[in-house]
Amino acid sequence: MRDTHGALALANDPWTVEQTIEEFIEWGTGRGHSLATLVAYDKALRKNFLPWCQAQGIERLEDVTLRIIDQYHNHVRSRPRRDGKPGTVSGSTMAWLNRPLRTMLEWARQRGAEVSKFQITDPAEKVRVVRIIDDAEQRKLENYARQRGQRDYLIVWLMGRRGLRAEEVVLITQEDLLEETYDGKREHYVRVMGKGRGGHGAERKVPLPPAVYREMHQLSANPPPTRSEGYVFMSRKPPYGRLTAKALWQMVSAMGQFVLKRNDVHPHLLRHSFVTKCDRRGMNDRQIALFAGNHNSIKRYSHLGHRDGTEILRENDLD
Repeated sequence: MRDTHGALALANDPWTVEQTIEEFIEWGTGRGHSLATLVAYDKALRKNFLPWCQAQGIERLEDVTLRIIDQYHNHVRSRPRRDGKPGTVSGSTMAWLNRPLRTMLEWARQRGAEVSKFQITDPAEKVRVVRIIDDAEQRKLENYARQRGQRDYLIVWLMGRRGLRAEEVVLITQEDLLEETYDGKREHYVRVMGKGRGGHGAERKVPLPPAVYREMHQLSANPPPTRSEGYVFMSRKPPYGRLTAKALWQMVSAMGQFVLKRNDVHPHLLRHSFVTKCDRRGMNDRQIALFAGNHNSIKRYSHLGHRDGTEILRENDLD
């Protein structure tokens, strides 16, 4: 028998930890959760939380209390890091393990399971200090990329001035270059398939200046000897297939080292830098999401510092 949300209704009373985990993952699969989310459920619940519960003799879900969760956290923190570095599991890993557990307990509680109400809190994370790519550095990268060719210039432009992910850039096809007319005025866009649920991307249309739109059309009209499924950005080396995200990362990192003398430059830093600049200019999250495609863009990608606060005060005559 299935409940109104499409999950199998648990027949046994009381609920067991193992059965709850299996039903919850099956429910997530039926709801069309992304593959990455389902993998997180599997690793956090099946491969971490369940074996620990079995080792501790915890079978019933109602026995999972805040005290039990604290003991589980202590167990996880006591494990050595998998990368071999000194120290224990990082706070971000703890938060990643907590997220599916928190969601599953709330899911079971809504379906009548006897689960104690408590808040699973994530450990405090150190604030990352990210040095973004400023406007002058962005121009240096674009000038150097222009010398390397039209393809490299457009890649750096799309990531640094529109916040596209490397995985989104390499998947752009000729059909994604759009020209539309509004109130008698022609406007240009590139259609981007971003992250989404169930393996399907969240589509958005990112505005382009006419000059960039024309260059992307020119690039797609002058392909290497063979073209793979109409992709705009192709490899320059045989067999001339679609440019891969890995190759793009290597290219941008090498540019950062050569042009900016920085070892921390990578495609996602261009995205972080774009969102931070938008935040500085007063754009809200919904506006930035039109370009970056993430409704938590400011929280996740923006890196404002103390100087930004000073500038905001000056611009608004508040200092």
